[in-house]
Amino acid sequence: MGSLETINGRLLLALETLDKAAKEIGDLPVKPVDEYVAGIREAGKSIAHIQREINSLQPELEMSTPEEHAPRSLTELPLEQWELVAQLTDSEVQEIDNLLLSYAKHSWRKGAMLVALAMVSQEPHLSNVPEMYYSERIKKLVQSGRLESKGELHSMRDSEVRLPVSKAV
Repeated sequence: MGSLETINGRLLLALETLDKAAKEIGDLPVKPVDEYVAGIREAGKSIAHIQREINSLQPELEMSTPEEHAPRSLTELPLEQWELVAQLTDSEVQEIDNLLLSYAKHSWRKGAMLVALAMVSQEPHLSNVPEMYYSERIKKLVQSGRLESKGELHSMRDSEVRLPVSKAV
């Protein structure tokens, strides 16, 4: 059974995918497009309902939580999470970086989406690594030139990242 955090991450991915599908469905040579979009909207409502249930069980997963209450740096993490991050080996840090880079594209993508994708697909031995650490790794990848960014990197929801354009094939 998946954790509530993992399930919530998968639901966020599903919502993003449904949103993209709803936007692109108008390009299909099928009718009635309105009915298909309405069906996608209904699926989104069902996912939102499930997320509300998850958030009632684990409120810290709620997307609408004001970011000013969330940790803004690793030093603000709760002690048990800080200790976990401090114990990561160099190879585990590299594994996290590689995972983040594997979901980056040459087109812009929300930093929060990269974090969610990486956290959902992480190996079990990294399952307790906090979201903030993934955000910090994105900042390091930008600083090293392995990713480009725009927006405010202190807020993954307000920033976008991509693989450097000069490396695009």
